[in-house]
Amino acid sequence: MASGTPNYANGAIFASSAVVATGDTSRTSPTNNQTVVTPGSNGARIERISMCAVGATTASFVRFFIKTSSTFRIWKEFPLPAVTPAAGVTPVWQASLEAVNTPDVMPLLLPSGSTLEVCVNDTQGGGGICVTAHGGNF
Repeated sequence: MASGTPNYANGAIFASSAVVATGDTSRTSPTNNQTVVTPGSNGARIERISMCAVGATTASFVRFFIKTSSTFRIWKEFPLPAVTPAAGVTPVWQASLEAVNTPDVMPLLLPSGSTLEVCVNDTQGGGGICVTAHGGNF
């Protein structure tokens, strides 16, 4: 930073989430995407992204995009296995992106004027995938 003054997050984004269920095969301009995070006027830092199936899943991919104006840029593609949950036996699918398990992509710094978008490659009949971002605005 030019001023030498550190920039700290000033507000939590705990309720930044979206549920995606309708398939979209585009890696360049998805139309069945959902906005997960819209940063504040100074941008945002996302520390963790949690993904949890609402029910049964179909083998697919969860795709994350950084959107600026009307331009989508694929940021991360995450494998989604086929899972049929059963009480007491098989839990619903869940995964996360965070510095501990994905230091090459986290934390994510989003500039103001951009958004973090998500979609799934194949339609998820079990209710979709809930995606939640944890972080703060600058």
